[in-house]
Amino acid sequence: MEPAALPTALQLAASGDTGLSLEKRAALGASLLLLQRDYRFERVWFWGCIQGVRGTYYIAQGLGPDLAAPRSRLYSLNCVEWSLLPPATVEMVEQAALLKGLFQGDPSFEYEYAEVNAEDDERFLEDGKELTIKEENRLVATIEQIDRAVGIIPRRAFMKTPLGSVHENRNFEGLSLTEAKKLSSYFHFTEPVNLKNKTLLEKADLDPSTDFLDSLEHDVPQGSWTVQFEKGGTVVVLRSLLWLGLTFYHVPMTKQYGYIYCGTGWKIKHICQPKTILGRTLITDMENMKIYLQGEKARPVVKNINVLYLLDPGRMHKLGILKWMWKKCTCLPTTAMHFLLQITDSTDFKNISFW
Repeated sequence: MEPAALPTALQLAASGDTGLSLEKRAALGASLLLLQRDYRFERVWFWGCIQGVRGTYYIAQGLGPDLAAPRSRLYSLNCVEWSLLPPATVEMVEQAALLKGLFQGDPSFEYEYAEVNAEDDERFLEDGKELTIKEENRLVATIEQIDRAVGIIPRRAFMKTPLGSVHENRNFEGLSLTEAKKLSSYFHFTEPVNLKNKTLLEKADLDPSTDFLDSLEHDVPQGSWTVQFEKGGTVVVLRSLLWLGLTFYHVPMTKQYGYIYCGTGWKIKHICQPKTILGRTLITDMENMKIYLQGEKARPVVKNINVLYLLDPGRMHKLGILKWMWKKCTCLPTTAMHFLLQITDSTDFKNISFW
């Protein structure tokens, strides 16, 4: 989202907690304009923030005339002073995938060998030296992953010229209310993959100048997006269940759209069928053994140690393969909720359903 539209955009996407105080918003409005002038960007987008243990990274992106060209990424710890991040490489992304846990909030922090996932890490060791990964590299790799996976735009918002460059479509006047409800009306703003595999018959109804990206309707796994109308049905909001904290908004029949990510930089590895409790979506993260309740803030409603205790194979073997367990959840203020946790297999943690 651009600096001029930042206050309005944050209000439209306010259903997801952005974690930006009034002071931070005022600082962003001024510093992003200076950033655009100093680096001579065509435009600057506020991307969002990634929360760490000792601080929060605020991310901005600088773009040139070609919107599909590689973007410059910058981060700030105070929304005033900005530092340029190095371009993301394949090696950075692979190394960042080995790391687990929260960001530290210190760009100079180095993750040592003991903090890295032991799987597939030998290929990064050279001459017997221990693997070290800078948090700055992990940061830019995480931003790259999120942009590829859940950076989205409405259909027909951008157009591709015969020379291959991508520009904003000046004729775009927003999606209709009917189109705004469909995942097929939103595209991934990254290099297409599924589009290349379509047959000529499937491409017959596509406009090559606007339909040059992959749509969200065939995303894997199915059900990784939620579509909701908010603000009295005037704003459509999409949220990713893979990258909790990613919120996309669009006001139908207008040019107002954008997305913001405010989260911890964790990706949900396995998604069970989403269930709802009191109108909120229950999300399970089987990789980190946590359960989330989507709402104002994506926060765990069952602590890690409790879930590991319930899923302990030895304890499950003693109690039997199939057990019904009640777990009390008090994640919402003044609300005590209960849900059933059914364990269907003592060794496969994926086969878990929630009510």
